[in-house]
Amino acid sequence: MMNKRLASTVLCTVTLTLSSVVARVGRYELSSVDQSLLTFLGESSFARDLVINMIVNDYTTNYYPDIDDRLDNAIEAIELCETDGEPIQVKGRDFLYVGSIGASRNEASLQENGITHIFNWSHSARCDMFDNIEYICITDVSGNKGMMRHLDELDKHVDSLDSIIKSGGRVLVHCFYGKNRSVTHLIAYLMKYEGMTAVEANNLIKETRPKAKPYWDVLEEYASHLENLNNE
Repeated sequence: MMNKRLASTVLCTVTLTLSSVVARVGRYELSSVDQSLLTFLGESSFARDLVINMIVNDYTTNYYPDIDDRLDNAIEAIELCETDGEPIQVKGRDFLYVGSIGASRNEASLQENGITHIFNWSHSARCDMFDNIEYICITDVSGNKGMMRHLDELDKHVDSLDSIIKSGGRVLVHCFYGKNRSVTHLIAYLMKYEGMTAVEANNLIKETRPKAKPYWDVLEEYASHLENLNNE
């Protein structure tokens, strides 16, 4: 069960955040429902435990065993749902999208864009969210060094992406922030199947996803891998 110190900290953080928003924007006030909820959470440790566990279980996996870390991760995911919650189309390719965890949870937008498959590169973000979408959950690759160690897995997912597209699917590739692993995957695909250089592919993606920040050393190794394939 959630310890009282953490639960109280969460409640105080929520309360202070809401109070800060109200102070900055005078025309917004807490509704009676908001006030009732905050009062109730302040009085009931059981309710605080319940709410916190609901949040972490809905937004995170068990990758982080510590509840404090999971809660931090979940709160950040919720913020991304609000601030970065749209799948972003790669320019000129209505079958290819990139985004953060926020985009992956936007069911209405996923349906509107006809997305049929999702590659999830985030080990801490929940996968298999919606029944009408096929998921590829990549849980064993973390960060730059992880991708470098799993270059063969990256290549496997590049080929899978191409197969899905050729079968008429539309794909969202996401990681937690939608700027590193997901972008590296998309650039690798554009290199292998559209003959682009890593720089050309990155520039293309940045036209609609300016925060794109791929792992360049991974892409350099991948370019060498492709060159070796072409020489065989």
